[in-house]
Amino acid sequence: MRLIKQLHFEKLKPLCPICCSNGQESFLEIRSVLKESNNSIIEGILSCTNTQCLSEYPVIDGMPIIVSNLRTYISQNLIPILCRDDLTNTMETLLGDCFGPGSAFDSHRQHISTYAFDHYGDLDPEETTKSPALPGSIVKLLRRSLLSMEHKVRGPVTEKIFAEFQQGKQREKERLSILKDRLKEQSRFCKAALIQRVPRIVF
Repeated sequence: MRLIKQLHFEKLKPLCPICCSNGQESFLEIRSVLKESNNSIIEGILSCTNTQCLSEYPVIDGMPIIVSNLRTYISQNLIPILCRDDLTNTMETLLGDCFGPGSAFDSHRQHISTYAFDHYGDLDPEETTKSPALPGSIVKLLRRSLLSMEHKVRGPVTEKIFAEFQQGKQREKERLSILKDRLKEQSRFCKAALIQRVPRIVF
């Protein structure tokens, strides 16, 4: 893997593509280095030095993404980005700004954030009790559901549901067996009545 080296970046001095499209030459600078190895940038953010622009460009896996329409380029690579789980929070924030609100990337992050908060938020020492939404709503919902049941459940709810299903299945088998016996009895009775009604022919 070829990584972008800070020394090479300073010598090459790449230009901002947005400023170039507007007829200006504005150099890019390394705003932040999120991951590095041997003076090479693995993950970071480049920014335009023009105070009227200040556009940001990501560096992912050592490759700077310097394109004029960054939002379109990032949106066209949604699936590869969603498959990543090694990006820093800063990089995910930058990519989230590119995707925009309501995108699949935004919904994915919101889903994971809600799931993690609700299941593990009570273990976070920085989480305060003054928060309007406290974690543990799934556990509270399950507890209230169990309290609303007529009979107390000793084991897991799934086991109770399965047991009730098996009992219902057994009851249906017994009911069908009784109906089958009744049909057989009625069939024998009908045959006997039919035989009695047939006149005998004596030769």
